[in-house]
Amino acid sequence: HGVNARKFPLEVAEYAFSQLGASNYQFDQHDIEDLDFLKSVCQNKDTLIMALVLEHLRNPYAVLEIISNSDIKNIIFESTITSDAGLPSLEYYMQTTDSAFTVYDADKTVAIGCCPNLAWIEQMLYWFGWKIESHKLEHLFNKNHFGTPGLEKFPPKTYKTITVLGTKFDTDAGKNNFES
Repeated sequence: HGVNARKFPLEVAEYAFSQLGASNYQFDQHDIEDLDFLKSVCQNKDTLIMALVLEHLRNPYAVLEIISNSDIKNIIFESTITSDAGLPSLEYYMQTTDSAFTVYDADKTVAIGCCPNLAWIEQMLYWFGWKIESHKLEHLFNKNHFGTPGLEKFPPKTYKTITVLGTKFDTDAGKNNFES
């Protein structure tokens, strides 16, 4: 079951699966920040793959919370990060919504997204009861993210990416376990 807010990526996925002769799949065009929809999509699923989505969300905390409180037991995701050092943080930015690779807002031509750093991802996953089985930090992209025509006061930036494989703890050993 695949979900994307934009039609074009779903058309690409639909074409690829049809070329493979696959028949047991489903793609929906929907915004995953619609938390009721996300909650329903995560029911009766054991693995979630999220590719370069987290950094385009306005509220990645709420999305991770819904996923973590669902039936999902394994998570694989790739995310752009602002830094692999420092305290946990999110960097908010403005971007046009006219591309399949930018923030999404059905009603606006410019919207806000946010990009986490590595410490934020690690802390949130642990907070929500995930064990990071592995993660791989990629070198700098060879392209500029967040450089948006018409918004020159927001200069283009180049970021790193991280790929994470996480599994839920068998117990609540990690979940919300920051008390002394």
